[in-house]
Amino acid sequence: QTLQRARSESADLLFGLFSQFPNEEVLQGVVMGLRTACEPLVWDHMPSHELDGGTLQLYCVRLSRCKASMGIACLVKCYLEVIAASSTISRVSVCCKASQLGSFLECGMAVTRHCNELDHLPDGPWLELSMCLDELRTQPFVIVDCFPPQAKPFTGNPICCIFTQQGGDANWMQGAANELGCNETCFIQPSRDPRITSQELAGTGQCHYDLRSFTPH
Repeated sequence: QTLQRARSESADLLFGLFSQFPNEEVLQGVVMGLRTACEPLVWDHMPSHELDGGTLQLYCVRLSRCKASMGIACLVKCYLEVIAASSTISRVSVCCKASQLGSFLECGMAVTRHCNELDHLPDGPWLELSMCLDELRTQPFVIVDCFPPQAKPFTGNPICCIFTQQGGDANWMQGAANELGCNETCFIQPSRDPRITSQELAGTGQCHYDLRSFTPH
């Protein structure tokens, strides 16, 4: 029922990890969330999904036993990177029991309060953690000198490499290329093909990237 609700109300906030087999794909992990404008957050019942809510409230994070070595932190990090690149959500919060605390701290979250409303549940104490997604929206880049004569610094053809594609936003990439004014601006990000990312997360050691290139107008 929870999965069906997520697919109907907030499909853009539903993230699945699949293993690819010859004749089928098997769901190995899932992260689900809802947008909310509620402050403070309420954890003793599932909130309504609010399309204009500025906070992403995670309410389901699951990983199969065969993918346990990957770790919840790795799954959630991938999820947050996708959400930061493809939405305007400003903050993400989750409520977890103490035994799960390390995984969410590893994702960059910080404890904000003790969830007193959940004291009646077993396996406590329950803690709320939050982080600002703007921290994931900074755009790392590097200027590369291509074909410099005698490998001299600050010579050759400058190319800017930006390590994001802003969710595939071609207008944003063209605007960035125009403003930077380099001969060419490349936009690089880890591949979002689920068949590739599931292999990487499984520890194959293969790294795949999407590359798009723009020249200034």
